[in-house]
Amino acid sequence: QKNDLSAALKLGKIGPWEFDLASMHLNISREHAWLMGLEDGFEIHFEEYLQAWVHPEDVTELSKAVQLVLESGGDPNFQHSFYYRLKNSKGQFLHTLVRLSRFDPVIQKVFGTTQDVNEQRSAEILIEERNRRINLHNQILLSLTKRDLVNTPLDETFKLLTEAAVQTLETHRSSIWFYDDTKSKISLIDLYVRDENSHVAGMDLFAKDFPHYFNALLEERVISAEDAHTDRATFEFSEVYLKPLGIDSMLDAPIRYNGVTIGVLCNEYKGSPRIWTADEKNFATSITDFISLALEVDARAKREKEIQSLNENLEHLVEDRTKELKTAQNKLIISEKMASLGQLVAGVAHEVNTPISAVKASVRNMSRTLPEILVNVPTLISKLPQEDADLMMEMVDQSLNNEAILSTKDRRQMQREIAKYLEEEGVEDAASVASSLVEVRVYKEIERFLPLILSEDGN
Repeated sequence: QKNDLSAALKLGKIGPWEFDLASMHLNISREHAWLMGLEDGFEIHFEEYLQAWVHPEDVTELSKAVQLVLESGGDPNFQHSFYYRLKNSKGQFLHTLVRLSRFDPVIQKVFGTTQDVNEQRSAEILIEERNRRINLHNQILLSLTKRDLVNTPLDETFKLLTEAAVQTLETHRSSIWFYDDTKSKISLIDLYVRDENSHVAGMDLFAKDFPHYFNALLEERVISAEDAHTDRATFEFSEVYLKPLGIDSMLDAPIRYNGVTIGVLCNEYKGSPRIWTADEKNFATSITDFISLALEVDARAKREKEIQSLNENLEHLVEDRTKELKTAQNKLIISEKMASLGQLVAGVAHEVNTPISAVKASVRNMSRTLPEILVNVPTLISKLPQEDADLMMEMVDQSLNNEAILSTKDRRQMQREIAKYLEEEGVEDAASVASSLVEVRVYKEIERFLPLILSEDGN
């Protein structure tokens, strides 16, 4: 039964042990020793065990477990479990799970088991590490999406992206390269060196010197060179570039813009060959997408600036053209005014001649008729009552002394005012009477002549 139990414990990779709190000695069972790569069990002081067989980072965890046992106060139900890395005889560290199963306060001993969970725990650690990297990638990408690319100069954006690549991928160098128009070379736009915390630019790589690398850039989505010295895409750099700089692994992602490969993001790692994970490759391509976005934003800003400049120039052209048109219009108006003035002068000369002729004819007619009228005036006045005769003489005197109303507008205005007054006073055909009064220059103090106008003799 003891042999069967031992076989079962070995099959489950479980090794029992007991710990004497009084002497601080650890009694390692045969099965536990077998986990360590040893043939038989042994007894060892706890401090010696910590130094010889426990990973330095996990020593605190075991010391803490002992302290928990002491603080339990002999609780028969006390249980505790934790992980630590156990060193085997080959110098390898195995992930183990320790279970404190029983504490006997009478004899001051703790009993428990150690189980080899290296495969399970290693897988868990890989998953945890992968999740950590993914979370870090997402945080970096999220911070990049919040950047104001519109108001950030393009060279500053490139520096930000190379630094983000080095920080997230935990590499030593990250750089951005762009093709020339013929795709015969790529030029270094920005290189961030982590150890020096510096940015450099201005280096060229020619396709004729590295044909395999240039072909790989056009054929592959990502160049994942775990050993850059032997990889078919990067081996050409080994002697002239990789070895002098101590670079061992490369992760390069082509930069595409408007569906065309225009450059490459190069990530370089120093140390032993590195296996690039899928999420690291995805992050590298995400950085290239940001580079493409930055180029698009910069191109759009330049187009908007050009349009703004064209609009401003157009406004100046329109303003200048408007001034020219106004000048030409003013000249045309002046020319038309001069032509109209000429026509007006000619018309006025004709019209002036016509009234003068009419005036002359009227003067001749008045010269002929005035004696006849003057002969009849005394007879007319003699027939009027004395009051009306006096008014008649005042009217004749006003007619002779008042100036004629030369403006047609003023004459019509005066006639309307007199006609309104006469109409209010009950004069029949007030408009005709008003016209006659104005015509003979009688337009002042009309109310004085109202009795004469209203009398039958006056009519």
